[in-house]
Amino acid sequence: MQGDHIDALFREYPETLPAPALAAMGITPRNDTFDTVVMGWNTFAVGANAGLHDPYPHLRQFVCSRSQAQAAGSGDVVGHGRGTACAREAPHDRIRW
Repeated sequence: MQGDHIDALFREYPETLPAPALAAMGITPRNDTFDTVVMGWNTFAVGANAGLHDPYPHLRQFVCSRSQAQAAGSGDVVGHGRGTACAREAPHDRIRW
């Protein structure tokens, strides 16, 4: 990763990094800004295919898919449909909007 925004990203939004990146850099996420991640199946599958089934253990994880029934990770919830439709299925008491 390159660019002048990277230092600010790591400093201000460490919770946006997956667990292996946090561990490699010795960063502890604060979850001050985000407590939930919503991703599409193909994004989740990149890590899952490499054996990473819980990429953001420090966040509530929602994986959206129109074709997959469940995700293999701990704490993953699969919503059906695209983006906003999937997010609407999420329990709202667990998400800060």
